[in-house]
Amino acid sequence: MQQDCSKGMAVGGQKEVTKKLGPTQDDKGLEKRVNTKKTVTETSGVRKGKMKVVDKSNSKKRKDAEKKRNPPVKKRKMGKNEGTNKVIEIGSSSKPSKKVKIDENKDCDVDKKTYPPGFRTLSTRMTPGKLSLTLKTLSDVQKEAVKKMGFGSLLGMNLDTIPGKLNYMLVDNYDPTRNRLKVNNGWINITKELVHDIIGLPMGGENIKELESCAYNDPVLQQWKAQYPKKLYSAKAYSRLINETEEDDIMFRLNFLLLFINTFVESKLMGTCEVKVVEKLIPISDVSCLDWCQYMIDCLESKKYCWKRDDRTCYYTGPMTLLLLTYVYSVKVPVNNFKKGWPFIKYVRSIHLDDIQKEEIKQNKLGMGEIEERCSENFDTSNDDTDLQEIQNMFGDVELLK
Repeated sequence: MQQDCSKGMAVGGQKEVTKKLGPTQDDKGLEKRVNTKKTVTETSGVRKGKMKVVDKSNSKKRKDAEKKRNPPVKKRKMGKNEGTNKVIEIGSSSKPSKKVKIDENKDCDVDKKTYPPGFRTLSTRMTPGKLSLTLKTLSDVQKEAVKKMGFGSLLGMNLDTIPGKLNYMLVDNYDPTRNRLKVNNGWINITKELVHDIIGLPMGGENIKELESCAYNDPVLQQWKAQYPKKLYSAKAYSRLINETEEDDIMFRLNFLLLFINTFVESKLMGTCEVKVVEKLIPISDVSCLDWCQYMIDCLESKKYCWKRDDRTCYYTGPMTLLLLTYVYSVKVPVNNFKKGWPFIKYVRSIHLDDIQKEEIKQNKLGMGEIEERCSENFDTSNDDTDLQEIQNMFGDVELLK
């Protein structure tokens, strides 16, 4: 009995000693393996012996961070017609891609401002189409108002488009220092009298550019601006407001004059309209007493200096229609059965201008016609649409030559 108790005590004592001395040899092996795993986790990617251990969780994070720093590059795919067109996918894979078709034969690095080889086409927003279309929709009361303002000659206009290649040559050949246009056998001097013969506008009187502006808080000016709440002044907006009414009032007249100025005389770069002139026109009770012919000549000179001939993104903002009609009116045109008369704008059509451009390109004489001498064979002195009373209002009593 005593022996068993002593044995039990001995066994118990040995256990207590074992706990005090620390883990056994098997426990040390287990702890060593655990520490080895921790070391491998902390030093991921380090080669130990012949084995390379990589932490997959950290590797995925690094890849996600790299994608954020370096987004996917543009992908190129060949189109259906291989060798002619390409389709470029723009954007990441998570968003719908935008496809752009390009011509493989064109160099993508070519400057957009540079003209391609061949005849150049003038960039301009000064086209008569919007005014010509609006005039055809006027009521009888509004047409009478247009005549009283001195613009009755425009009522018979039939110009929708103007040829761009011929326009470029004419603007390029125009000399603003002496206000003349170069042609094959000389120069065409652009005078107020010539402008009057071509368009039939009032000549003489006060210079529009020298008029004083009305006050900023003028009630008429504020009423006119209220028609355009977002200040979106454009030929389209002027035409829309004119077509919305059949009456003749101060708003109709101002909108008509602004439409004429921004399609026939001058506008601004970047597609904006010239609206400062309305401040000069509001105080004038009778605009037919102003020198509209000189106003067009002044803009013809000043806008040439703003134009850059070798930059196709630079728009010409001067009286392009006047320069084009001056050329056609003054030279021999390569078109049969083409009559000229006063005012010339009533006689010319867009199809005539297109035919002139085509024929001159064939003859390799674009914009280089020869000055024509006036004679009864090619100059029509009778115009059924011309009102004698309108002429007498402009020039006073005239004696008709028979």
